[in-house]
Amino acid sequence: MHELALTAELLRLLENNAREKGIKHIKRVKLVIGALSSVLPEAVEFSFNTLKEGPLFEDAKLEIEEKPVRIRCRDCMAEKAVDHFYPLCPSCGSGRVSIIEGKEFYIDFYEGE
Repeated sequence: MHELALTAELLRLLENNAREKGIKHIKRVKLVIGALSSVLPEAVEFSFNTLKEGPLFEDAKLEIEEKPVRIRCRDCMAEKAVDHFYPLCPSCGSGRVSIIEGKEFYIDFYEGE
């Protein structure tokens, strides 16, 4: 369960950034997690709620935006959201496709005071 280590690092980054900005309480954290990121949103949420401690994270809420897989065909230029990555364009059948969304894992923003 690598999500535990990822979430611990995420909390460390938030703590350091909040300290630099003089923030004493983080209220809300928004993450973006892509379907192909190999990160399970439920495991991150569990880890966040388990690991958050101290006054900085006391009331912190985690919001997760899940990004679907989107591909673009380099032949017909079609862009499609797909359930699972399959290396053929669903429009023209070309194998020249690129993943344009779905690998994300990042902090979009956090709010604090």
